[in-house]
Amino acid sequence: MTEYRDTCSDEVFTPADLPVQVCMSAAGYYIGQLEPCGAPFSRLSDCYYKKREDAETALKAGWPCRDAPENKAVLEGLEKKGALTRDAIH
Repeated sequence: MTEYRDTCSDEVFTPADLPVQVCMSAAGYYIGQLEPCGAPFSRLSDCYYKKREDAETALKAGWPCRDAPENKAVLEGLEKKGALTRDAIH
């Protein structure tokens, strides 16, 4: 199992323990996760949203998943923990 460390504190964390939430970057809003210190950890959505409200709606209603190798273990861990279902992503 891959060990992840917080960028600021260097403490070990598990991606399945990070909430899936609306995050912001220079490209727009996306659905992803932040490290415990607040640094970006994952971008799970395939697209960026111009408005925060659109990203929040997608988070509740379902969103297109970004098909990236680094997301595979994260998504599996979230599903195993029950924090994410396949109904949430397309």
